Amino acid sequence: MALNHKKMFILIMLIIIPLMAFTMYFTDGKNIQWLKANNESKFLNSRNINLTQVLEEKVTGPTMKTRSIETTANMTRVSPTLIPCTKGYTHRAIKRLVPTFDPDLPLFLNRDFRKWKDFDRLKETTEPYGFKYHVSFVEKLMQALPGNTPNIMGNDMKCRRCVIIASSGGSIGKHLGSLIDRYDVVIRMNDAPVRNYERDVGSITAFRMLYPESATAKRIDISDAYIVFLPYKLSDYQWLYDVIKGKNPLKRIGAHFWKSVPKMFDKNVNKIRILNPYIHEEAKVYHLKNNMCIYDSNYHHRSRLNKQFRHHHHYHHSRCQLMNRPSCGIVGIVMALHYCDHVDITGFSAYDDDPNIPIHYYDPELKKPRNTVHDWTSEQRYLNKLLKCGVIERDLTKTDRTKITYDPELCQS
Repeated sequence: MALNHKKMFILIMLIIIPLMAFTMYFTDGKNIQWLKANNESKFLNSRNINLTQVLEEKVTGPTMKTRSIETTANMTRVSPTLIPCTKGYTHRAIKRLVPTFDPDLPLFLNRDFRKWKDFDRLKETTEPYGFKYHVSFVEKLMQALPGNTPNIMGNDMKCRRCVIIASSGGSIGKHLGSLIDRYDVVIRMNDAPVRNYERDVGSITAFRMLYPESATAKRIDISDAYIVFLPYKLSDYQWLYDVIKGKNPLKRIGAHFWKSVPKMFDKNVNKIRILNPYIHEEAKVYHLKNNMCIYDSNYHHRSRLNKQFRHHHHYHHSRCQLMNRPSCGIVGIVMALHYCDHVDITGFSAYDDDPNIPIHYYDPELKKPRNTVHDWTSEQRYLNKLLKCGVIERDLTKTDRTKITYDPELCQS
């Protein structure tokens, strides 16, 4: 009996031990496989976190916000980033091209403009480069604007990185909105809308440059911005005065506009500034270096109908200069060169020869260039020069221009 028990015990052990070993083998194998997979997952996740941290560190400067990183199924893409801000960089760069550049030039008219060192030139030059014959009305307009508005130029030492948003269709599909909104100062042109286009052109606006014919932007697109008013003629000063006073500018005798203008302008007067007319002169003479007088018979005929051109010398001077006046985009760039420490641009593709690029990102059907009073050839040449000489550091819509070698021969005054 004892033998039988002994044999049975041995038999049981012979069965149980292999079974236990078999079970432990497969169970532990699964645990090991699970543990291995789990550790690999944690390892990959930790690598992704480390990779993200490394990428953020690479694109983040000492004074910059962290750039966003977009991860797709099989790719990690780093969005373009802002460069570190260096105080006075733009002023030093533009002085190489324009030695007469004055960084202390007042950007906006104020009630003391008669005391300016450039006042004699302003009162002897017609619009848009001065206000000859109209000094008294400009004074009247300045009295209608608040005299104690905040100094938006600022007296602090804050370093400003600016981006100028032109309106061409080159911005379509670039998805630069989040990058644009990270700049310290965003400057927009005319009535270009923001709402519904935020993905490509951003949503923030510091300055919007416009004149009566382009003062048709929706209230939601200009509510937070400072308006930089660009007067090109006496009627522009008169229009601004009338809308501030709640009058209908179209009832003014002799009002002269090249397209319909709004009767009202719903904007807080504390956020309206009038650009110093000398900025136009500087852009034309010292930046574009365009002093040619182009005769235009159509403009000659239109001008004869307006009282402000009856004086022969005044008429002739205005006609010549108006036909080569700088575009709003170039004037905006020159303003930014005074105001900003770094300047980037986007949406200036209207200067290119590509016929497939719409003139405006919000009007994709409009592709043919219009006959204008601007010298687009000179402006394109100068814009390219600013990019090649590092004055404007990047055209965000053109990745091949993000880094351009400095050309010492080209970049001389």
